[in-house]
Amino acid sequence: MLGCPTVLLSALLAAGHPEVLMTPSEMEILLRDIANRVTGLDSRVTAMDGRLHGLTDEVKNLNVRVGAIEQILPTLATHDEMRAGFSAVDERFDAIDRRFEAVDERFDAIDRRFEAVDRRFDDLEAGLSARIDEGRREARMLNEDVRGDIRMLAEHLASVLERDHGP
Repeated sequence: MLGCPTVLLSALLAAGHPEVLMTPSEMEILLRDIANRVTGLDSRVTAMDGRLHGLTDEVKNLNVRVGAIEQILPTLATHDEMRAGFSAVDERFDAIDRRFEAVDERFDAIDRRFEAVDRRFDDLEAGLSARIDEGRREARMLNEDVRGDIRMLAEHLASVLERDHGP
């Protein structure tokens, strides 16, 4: 405890504080109250000290993490560098788009050539079909003519044989 109330009262009076008008029992109660408050503050300071120690560890951990981030940060691209990189990618895509357009134009030209070839084949097929039909008609006519000639020869042969050999 902080000391006897009488000794404290004597010390206050000796220090030139005559206005202290407390009885020793009041002084004892006051000192106990102060001692209890000091003890409560002491336990709170101890608890805060523990918390501060924990915070100190967390600050150390944060310092380590910030140090790691500071190591990485210089290697990261800035906003302008990112834009420049995206611009380069955009330019590449534009170049690819132009190449695809050129390929599309070539395919369109090839398609037009195939269509022209298809039209020529269609025309040739129509011409050939007409010629084949005409050739068939001529072959039928020639076949009929040959049959007629064979019939005529057969009749003539029959008449010659009848005449020469009798009926």
